[in-house]
Amino acid sequence: MGGELKNRKRISASISLTNYEVFKELSDITRIPQSRLLDEALNDLFAKYENELATAYTRSIKDEITHYKKHSKILEEKRR
Repeated sequence: MGGELKNRKRISASISLTNYEVFKELSDITRIPQSRLLDEALNDLFAKYENELATAYTRSIKDEITHYKKHSKILEEKRR
């Protein structure tokens, strides 16, 4: 299948036939690779859901801090 990608991740997805046809046509007309168009579409989607992503990211950071504090206490108790 192709070489190893350094800055990209190969994914597989299913989309409607109509969306695919329009997507391919847009790529052909603009001469912009489909992967670049998909990156642009995802960036627009991320911007649309910016608040939801920020909330999820904040929750994830809080979970990491809680996890770290819990393990720090356990390690500290073991040292005593």
